[in-house]
Amino acid sequence: MVLGFPVSGPMSQLLRPFLRPRRCSEHGFGFSSTRICRKRLAFQVVSPTLELSFANRFLRQLCENEITAKRQLGDEASQIFRRRLADLRAVASVTDIVIGKLQFNEDSKPAEISMEICDGCRVIFCPNHNATPELATGNVDWKKVTRIKIMRIEK
Repeated sequence: MVLGFPVSGPMSQLLRPFLRPRRCSEHGFGFSSTRICRKRLAFQVVSPTLELSFANRFLRQLCENEITAKRQLGDEASQIFRRRLADLRAVASVTDIVIGKLQFNEDSKPAEISMEICDGCRVIFCPNHNATPELATGNVDWKKVTRIKIMRIEK
């Protein structure tokens, strides 16, 4: 959502964490354009997204490098895997994930979730907060988890 008017007053304090300045539509959005409209600053409202981290460098490379993913997982699985990663990066919390069969494993320490990529291939991740949000029952409050660590990929 784009707000085409200057945001000020109490509304600006409320929206400040979610606002990112962007180039005015009158002067273009291109990377080569360096002029920013001084009269009218447009804002883009950005919702908080899930932060990803990785258990080791190999997993980071697997998630960020398409060629490595194809070598390790195969063509079909790597394409689906990259889409699932994009889905993870787009949601605000783990409970917002609608694609991929999620299985919650509260018994393990730390609590883990496995998400199916394709037949027999799963991504295992856990909360990555300093103080993991918990319910009164002692289980993880997955609605408040906004940071996850990808622990492993199982075939």
